[in-house]
Amino acid sequence: LALRLAKYNAELCLVARREDKLIELKNEILAQYSNVKVHVITGDVSEESECKRIISKSVEEMNGLDVLILNAGIGCLVRLDEVPESDLSQCQR
Repeated sequence: LALRLAKYNAELCLVARREDKLIELKNEILAQYSNVKVHVITGDVSEESECKRIISKSVEEMNGLDVLILNAGIGCLVRLDEVPESDLSQCQR
């Protein structure tokens, strides 16, 4: 999705827990679209305080925020009736 948006010269702010993956994606984007601004912020969006920090930092770095696309999730590779209740609670947060 980030590569598609870069094609249209969108200024991007990439967020994930792993900085190495963010840098890898940023480099891939810049290799194809060198004129695009790409910001990188590490953080864990499963924590409310982190979400607030990430949004504040994004707004600060980009001088505003026009569109926010969230694409985070978790998965379990077991039958639903075998998923611990604590994991189900995490999915509903």
